[in-house]
Amino acid sequence: MRRKVSFMTRLSHSIPILQWLPAYDKSWLRPDIMAGLTLAAFTIPEAIAYAELAGLPAKAGLYASIAAPILYMLFGTSRQLAVGPTSAVSVLIASGLGALAISSPEQYMALATTTAILVGIIALICYALRLGFLVNFISESVLVGFATGAAVYIAATQLSKLVGISGSHGEFLDRIFHLAQNIGGANLWALGWESQE
Repeated sequence: MRRKVSFMTRLSHSIPILQWLPAYDKSWLRPDIMAGLTLAAFTIPEAIAYAELAGLPAKAGLYASIAAPILYMLFGTSRQLAVGPTSAVSVLIASGLGALAISSPEQYMALATTTAILVGIIALICYALRLGFLVNFISESVLVGFATGAAVYIAATQLSKLVGISGSHGEFLDRIFHLAQNIGGANLWALGWESQE
């Protein structure tokens, strides 16, 4: 009997939903549904944009925005945390795979999927070995620099769309130079200007 209790206790620690679901109050259901719909209205368009940023089709963003919250519901412990794809991860996927000689969109998506699975396996190994303390060795300046670099890169990828200039690709400086060279061909409607003709 003691072994069975010990197994169930360990199982509930590994799968937190087994702890809170039996004590769930039915009066919370309506607010939780409203919170879920609100989160979906915000997360789904954002995830589609992140998929485009990573060079993937929109359906990849939809899958990520649906699968991640379901898995976190089963294994997560925070009531306030929202999980899913991020702009930084999208930039890392695009820059990492963009350096490879990829022949087709299907191959690109397969490599992106493999990368996601490998990162998940590495995260599980780190969790099993309790390696979370390693994050403490990353200085705040490195994190701020990474976040700033990601924001600048994302802004560079969207500038050409903002002004209606196509053909912009490559690294940050490549995109800026392309934009500067072709600024005369900017779409005035995209810029929100009224034609003076």
